[in-house]
Amino acid sequence: MYDVLWRRYGALVVDRIIVAIAALILSFVWMSLQMLVSGYADTEGSGASILLMFVCQWLYYTLLESSKHQATLGKMLAGIVVVDQNHRRISYGEANARFFGRILSAFTFGIGYLMAIFTNKKQTLHDKVASTYVVNKNLLRVRELAEEAEGARRLHQAIRADRSTGFNWPD
Repeated sequence: MYDVLWRRYGALVVDRIIVAIAALILSFVWMSLQMLVSGYADTEGSGASILLMFVCQWLYYTLLESSKHQATLGKMLAGIVVVDQNHRRISYGEANARFFGRILSAFTFGIGYLMAIFTNKKQTLHDKVASTYVVNKNLLRVRELAEEAEGARRLHQAIRADRSTGFNWPD
């Protein structure tokens, strides 16, 4: 279920392309607005493009990973989802921890991303920071169905055990 390493890296490439295009479009819009208002675009030293890229990435990753889909567009294409320790959808706070943990993964010259190669459950540094996992969506669904079936089996056994006591009181 956790062996999704190459899918993760493929999804990362797709996600980076999507975020870069979105930030590029927003930067052009920003510069166009500056041209209309002031007559020239201040492309040097404004830092608006960097800020837009950061905000785009932050919103993209945190909103999508904490959504009902549990995945960014790249992860959706790869068939993987982000889950917490109980294999449930992550909260917005956990998604934020994952995002800011990604910055740590990048600041370690990519070693934070490479950690997934050496850990049992293929966790990167930002996964460990947020206590999250990236798993195969189909295998997660199979696991959920097995848990539901086990719960139904236990309920059926409890009902049978209750009937075998011989005390059938009227309602």
